[in-house]
Amino acid sequence: MTRFHLLMLVLLGVIVGGCHDSVPDAATVDSTTLDSTQGLAVVCEVHQVQMAKKKVPVLRGMTTMHPAGPSYYPARTQLFPHADEMADGNTCVGPQKFALIVRCPQCAQARQK
Repeated sequence: MTRFHLLMLVLLGVIVGGCHDSVPDAATVDSTTLDSTQGLAVVCEVHQVQMAKKKVPVLRGMTTMHPAGPSYYPARTQLFPHADEMADGNTCVGPQKFALIVRCPQCAQARQK
């Protein structure tokens, strides 16, 4: 096999295979979805487990305080920082209705407790 053929095979492999996403279970990103996962960790800093991408709705406008009161927010950041079911529309720029976020399955379980 010549160098040319070897180079063509490698190039074909890159084109067909593409780049592997660093977070498993990636949801589809289209014009209605903002990818908020760029540059984020793929391992939960609290539970040390692999996180997955999840497509969630973007919540726009004013939000109400959690029923548990002000003590909920410090607990959230320390015990289950990656348990979101929606994206904050105040931090999303653009008309997208959905956002792609990283979510930890153990954070989701801890939030239910």
